[in-house]
Amino acid sequence: MSKIQNVFFSGGYDSTAFLLECLIIKKVKVQPIVVKVPFIDGKYFKRSSLNHEQVSRQNFYTKFKSKYPKLAINLLDEIVCKNETVLDRDTLKVGEEAYRRNIFNRKITVSSYLHQVAKDLKLNNIAVIGTKEDNFSEEGKKWYSKNYNFTTPMMDVTKVHFFNNAKKYGYEEFLYETWSCYHPLSNNTECGECELCEKRIIETRLILPKILI
Repeated sequence: MSKIQNVFFSGGYDSTAFLLECLIIKKVKVQPIVVKVPFIDGKYFKRSSLNHEQVSRQNFYTKFKSKYPKLAINLLDEIVCKNETVLDRDTLKVGEEAYRRNIFNRKITVSSYLHQVAKDLKLNNIAVIGTKEDNFSEEGKKWYSKNYNFTTPMMDVTKVHFFNNAKKYGYEEFLYETWSCYHPLSNNTECGECELCEKRIIETRLILPKILI
């Protein structure tokens, strides 16, 4: 049985780049898993980007299958998780302990929901794609590894690594069409101010071309 790489896929830069590396460079089957949590962290920060992310993903699937028809067989249909994921007691305790140790600044985070979804799907090898630019502490990395039911394979990899591989293997145009913004404006452009926009634009505008501007 061939290996399947499960990955939480939003349609953003990091998860799209990782998915492409798996499909084009490693040539493994990929199972995209979509979590439509309508907030960023716990109940506090509402986001309005779900439709934009869906459009980004659908455009990706269509373009990939058109450009790489022979590899398209390795891109499995996405699994879309229901919006009303309920955090169980153990998941809540993990978040509370991380908050107590100052690993996270909130008791409930996106990681809480990703962990719960992985448990609900009975999968322990779903990749969550964060990069070096996310500034994970060593304690945070150990916490993820010990307490969460997903993997974080790219924590020490940069966005530049992703882009260099994309240029080398000829698929960089996919990265120009990714979506990374929690609060799109009424004209369907990025807000330029949310956490995702800061990571995509401010932190990397000097080292990547217009892909992140």
